[in-house]
Amino acid sequence: MDNKSSDNTKEIVDSFADPRIKYYQSPSRLSMRDNWELALSKVKGQYVSFIGDDDGLVPNALKLCSKIVDAFPKCQAIKWNEGHNYWWPNAIFEPNKNMLFISFENTFQLVKSKKKLIDFFNNPVGFNQLPTVYHGLVRKDLLWSIRDKKGQYFLDVGVDVYSSIINAYFTDEYLYSLYPLSIKGVSGKSTGTSYLFRGEKGKEIRQAFAEEYGDDKWVQKISKEIKEKFDDTRCNNVQLYIVDCMMFAKETFFPDDQRFVLNKHNALNSMLYTLRFDPDGYEESLEEITHAAQQWEIPLSELKIPPKVQLSRPKPGPQYSEDGRLVNLVVDGDLATISNVYDASNLIGAMVPTEIRSTS
Repeated sequence: MDNKSSDNTKEIVDSFADPRIKYYQSPSRLSMRDNWELALSKVKGQYVSFIGDDDGLVPNALKLCSKIVDAFPKCQAIKWNEGHNYWWPNAIFEPNKNMLFISFENTFQLVKSKKKLIDFFNNPVGFNQLPTVYHGLVRKDLLWSIRDKKGQYFLDVGVDVYSSIINAYFTDEYLYSLYPLSIKGVSGKSTGTSYLFRGEKGKEIRQAFAEEYGDDKWVQKISKEIKEKFDDTRCNNVQLYIVDCMMFAKETFFPDDQRFVLNKHNALNSMLYTLRFDPDGYEESLEEITHAAQQWEIPLSELKIPPKVQLSRPKPGPQYSEDGRLVNLVVDGDLATISNVYDASNLIGAMVPTEIRSTS
């Protein structure tokens, strides 16, 4: 799905000359939400997965998905661990430029959707372990049934977070694989990274994202819970954005379901946790989080404020579990002579066995 790009995207797609690849271009530049909705309307198959243009699939990913679907025909969604991460050479976070993180986990299990979602409302971290269509696989008929309730599937600007919540609410269970079937790419234009690392390098990206929605705020607050407390402030912490998506999904689809209650203490601690990744934006973010705590009438003394630290380039090499299993490998792309997500995918394919085993 080409969002009216001005580069040679079409020429690259055409060069593959593969009838299985369908190319669509939006009639004009759209917001991410509207572009994803348009892409969803073009789906012809039974399953849907979204990845970004700086992401990639691992070799044999679709074959593995097919095997899983055949083994669990009633399962409506598959979500996999995002343990394969490739930071492009132009990533805005200097220490991680051209670094590849490879996961060697290979188990999967069935997860009870509502229980996982209740846990998420209690501690709003790890939305990417819920059954989102982003770096996941979801049956089209589930997405269509949700779309038919409101006339549109993607109602929130946080398309990945929002998708994870509503898919979890409208399913009984899903399959979660610790074996990653895709590579989460982080390029110099990554929207999510520009919110996590709040320095000047990400400012242009954040501003462009806001302008797509006709709003000069970097985080457009749309849930009643967050809008009433924070709309007149400039709190742009990425975790507040996630909480906003959570509350908007609840207000839209299950406002009276008392099982799903936001734990504001844990929400604030999740915001504070992001400070350890962003020394350049530490003071600004801490000031915003302090204001958020005041709005929720929670004393800072009850929260965990991490110290400001300077991050260094990750040390290449293997990482082992307590029982001696290889779980991760950190690769310096410069030393491994890789420079893009395609190179990263080939390296992962050569190193990681394509075997997945059940734990349930």
